[in-house]
Amino acid sequence: MTHCVIVDLGHLGKPSRLDPGVVADLDGDGITAESGEREIDVTADVLMRTLVILVPAGVRAAGWGEYAQRHRRAAQIARDAPGVAHLYLQLHCDIPGAMRRALYDSRSTLGRVAAQRFSIADFEPTAASPTNAWSRAHYCIAGIYAGPANICGLCVELGALENVAAVPGLVAERLADAIHAWAAP
Repeated sequence: MTHCVIVDLGHLGKPSRLDPGVVADLDGDGITAESGEREIDVTADVLMRTLVILVPAGVRAAGWGEYAQRHRRAAQIARDAPGVAHLYLQLHCDIPGAMRRALYDSRSTLGRVAAQRFSIADFEPTAASPTNAWSRAHYCIAGIYAGPANICGLCVELGALENVAAVPGLVAERLADAIHAWAAP
């Protein structure tokens, strides 16, 4: 079986509203939400760096529209290639002090296995459900569970915004390592 990774930048591309995600004054000028100080900018930077590493691996983008639209699009990609294992990743950064996490839908065995494989790159496997502390992460991937059996989803918290912004190349390498671990036999 071959593998396909479908990447979604989370807050980027929502047509209903501008949602930059977490913002911080990273350069100390007293102004927040400048370009490069928003979650959408930092996750895009990490993704671009990760793509340089993973271009041959078949990464596809699904990051536009409301979450439900993105999930349906990802599920259709998986339906169109039934002999291929698909991993949907929605990328995020978080508040100060946050750690790297691979959050999976608590109903999904394939999601749990994918999250466990991400632990090789220091992502903490964490179950998300509508009723636990990770309900917002659950919403980011819940529609993937309704897809075909050859797809699972992870909401990937890359770490605290300020830490990720400081070393995006290193974070991209860790994300690429995690994706390679997922695709390993």
